[in-house]
Amino acid sequence: MKRELLLYIAIIVCNFTFSQFNPKLDAKNGFQTFKFGDLMSIYNGKINHEFDNYYKYTYSYPNSLFNEKWDNLILQFFNNKLGYIQILYNSNNEYIYNSILRNLETLFGESRKYYYGEIAINNELYRNQWEGKVVSLAMIMYNDKKADTNGGYYITIIIRNKQIIEDALNSQF
Repeated sequence: MKRELLLYIAIIVCNFTFSQFNPKLDAKNGFQTFKFGDLMSIYNGKINHEFDNYYKYTYSYPNSLFNEKWDNLILQFFNNKLGYIQILYNSNNEYIYNSILRNLETLFGESRKYYYGEIAINNELYRNQWEGKVVSLAMIMYNDKKADTNGGYYITIIIRNKQIIEDALNSQF
């Protein structure tokens, strides 16, 4: 009985620990000069339409995260509001991944870590993730053997505002 009680308490503590939200992530509400809720018109002349509501950022600044120059930055707008940011590095360099990870963990605390190894899910090798009540952040190392860069390896960072995305979906339902 005592052993079961300790197991039950451990499960509650783990659930509480991992269900806490990151207030720093919500307070940031975006990335560098990109703020969630910005109207698309703010980026006129700085973005090119890719497909659907995705736009490639083409302006020369900003162009790096923690002094690591990215290859692409994608913005996604919902009801004309910025709600999703994706930063892409065409690299299999674990030094870059770990360098950015250290800086993100300094800012937002320890991440949830997922390692998939040989059983990669959606070509993800590993993922680090932070959750706020409104904003989520994930950094992922992919190995897509169909991709033509760096043997198919690349790094992506996804920052999204869950509320803006949910509001847009609700308006369509």
